[in-house]
Amino acid sequence: MFDESALWERLADHLPRADAEEILGFRDIGEQEGGIDHLVAALVTHQVPITGTERAEIAVLAEIWSVREMVESRLAQCLAAGEAEPGLLVLPADTPTSPAYPTAGELVVVPWITCTRCDRTLVRAHLYEEWDDLSFLPEYYGIRDPQQSLTAARFGPHDVKAAFSCLLAVCPHEPAA
Repeated sequence: MFDESALWERLADHLPRADAEEILGFRDIGEQEGGIDHLVAALVTHQVPITGTERAEIAVLAEIWSVREMVESRLAQCLAAGEAEPGLLVLPADTPTSPAYPTAGELVVVPWITCTRCDRTLVRAHLYEEWDDLSFLPEYYGIRDPQQSLTAARFGPHDVKAAFSCLLAVCPHEPAA
């Protein structure tokens, strides 16, 4: 289960007190977008290492609050914590896998977060727009199993929390403690 409130607290704990208070202050007044932006900026500025799972959780949080595109290049700059166990990997931004050369109105599947333990991937499916870019909002989220050519589970365009929770739940391997 994706517990957004606990996530804010846990991520803020990585930062110096003043930054943590500011980030939680953004959240408390309903300015989550600014809080996420400040969180990622502070992680980069203070060179705080984060795990692959934390990077994925921040990416999901940013997607929920519609700031994924705004923060993903800086999120990629966050230092990686030295992980002994495999975890989650946020893939490079908007690298479609199918179709390779889309036309306007076609559905494009974009791999987003991969579990490095089981190779399942949380994907976003976007319409390819006539201005040669992906639609801002996805048509659906899905879990792609490497053993299947199709998306194994689908979630609506506003169900990113459920899709991410499913990715974590379907992994047959125990996560690192």
